[in-house]
Amino acid sequence: MTEKAKPGQYLKYEREKRGISVEEIAHVLNLPVSTILNLEKDDYGELPELVYVRGYIRAYCTFLDVDYEPVLGLNPDMAVARGEPLSESTSADAVVNERVQQLTRIWGSIVVFIAIAALVFIWWEENMMKLGAQTDADTAPATGAMQQQNTDAAAPDEWSDGAEAIGRLQDEVEQQAGRGAAENAQAQENGAEPPPAEEMEYVSMTITANMRSWVLIHDGDRNKVIHRIVPVGYENHFDSLLLPMYFALGDARGIRLWFDGAEYNLAPHINNFNNTAFFHLEEIPGQE
Repeated sequence: MTEKAKPGQYLKYEREKRGISVEEIAHVLNLPVSTILNLEKDDYGELPELVYVRGYIRAYCTFLDVDYEPVLGLNPDMAVARGEPLSESTSADAVVNERVQQLTRIWGSIVVFIAIAALVFIWWEENMMKLGAQTDADTAPATGAMQQQNTDAAAPDEWSDGAEAIGRLQDEVEQQAGRGAAENAQAQENGAEPPPAEEMEYVSMTITANMRSWVLIHDGDRNKVIHRIVPVGYENHFDSLLLPMYFALGDARGIRLWFDGAEYNLAPHINNFNNTAFFHLEEIPGQE
């Protein structure tokens, strides 16, 4: 190198002598490749203020393990007296630190956002139904109530808030059946004729769900018509269901029922606290 060499030319010479690429320098100094190229061309028009350029040259020299003061002295505008410190606030290290802090803030915000999104998703999953595993996928509608029991009467692995209502419903069905059997037995012991069998009354029912829910329905023969978790979009039709019928529904506002083609108003049966419905029907509901 000649004595008339400029700082950038000298740095390029020392870099090439060591077999170091421009990209490696840019990576180490955390600067764009274009900045390194402009620095080596001594083209300061595309670079920040001169105080920053001095900081870049200082960092460049430190990496190459050369004394930065003589290099800066190659440009009178950059020369500093022997031992004069360069302002840390204007050095390349300060620029790098500022960029690191910016990146830290950005990534910190991203991590916080992902954590909040994960918590919201977990909350939604747990509070959507608080139910266990999903039962088998829907099957095609059956033509009769007894055929439908094969697909809808299988109990899911876990019930949640509906466990108490389901227990009450099953107890009521059993108690009514037990009372009827006891009355017949008492009548036979007394020598009286058992009460005449009432004329059986049947009804058709259609059920739909616009949200995931659990459903337990018994008919008058104590058969489980449905005992499952129903998914969003569930729809099924049942023919010839014997009255009375007993119902326990979770997320009842998402359930709709039709009896003999007429929609039934579930609102009076819905518990506003836990959105469940527990009721039984003795007669065919009338038109709404």
